[in-house]
Amino acid sequence: MMPQRKPDVRDTVAADLRDRISRGEYVHGTLLPTIRELAEHYHCAPRTAQEALRILATQGLVTIRPRQGTVVAMAENSIAGPRERMNRSRAGGLFRDGETQEIRRCYLTHGHPDARAAFDVYEDEELGARDYLVRDAFGRVVTVATSFVHLSVWSAVAEIREPRPIPDGIIGAIRRTLGRETVAVPTRRQAGPATEEEAAALGVPDGAPVLVEITECQELDGTVVEWNISVHPADYWVGGA
Repeated sequence: MMPQRKPDVRDTVAADLRDRISRGEYVHGTLLPTIRELAEHYHCAPRTAQEALRILATQGLVTIRPRQGTVVAMAENSIAGPRERMNRSRAGGLFRDGETQEIRRCYLTHGHPDARAAFDVYEDEELGARDYLVRDAFGRVVTVATSFVHLSVWSAVAEIREPRPIPDGIIGAIRRTLGRETVAVPTRRQAGPATEEEAAALGVPDGAPVLVEITECQELDGTVVEWNISVHPADYWVGGA
């Protein structure tokens, strides 16, 4: 009888963190302890703790952000989780049936401060940007949004710089042009008052309640290549039934 292999310490650490995530001890958006803190807690080497986090990242449970930390991702099987969003992206199903996208402009900018933080770039570095609207089957504007794109991707993928819709989205353009797999992962959803510009686009009163979704397009190692902010009327939600 072959002796059973003793689990690696990194597997044990990954399994315990996975269990704590499944129990809800670490919920979506939670920043996990640092590598040093994990190493101290599990009495292991920092490299072992880092390898455990990489295991969780490959499973879609966490997102590793360079110089920022490790964040718990959406549940894999939720409609907004990495696996479902990847499948919907590949199928061109990021929007509801009957919706159409209208590109307002494409340009270079120093970007939204939260976008710069997600990309981990300095204030003087430019980002690509695409402003767009989404209309439902009746022509009503249901989304006003901006996608910020890392300059390396913006420069390499010509479709993203062109002011017209991309049938399979930025994710598809990156895959076809660069051969790199990425996935759209919602990282924050919140309610708030509409700005004057958002209200005008959505056809609601200035300051009316709106729903805001922040979505990151990430490579499989957690590197962010697109950061999107989309605003919807209070009765609408991306990914809803």
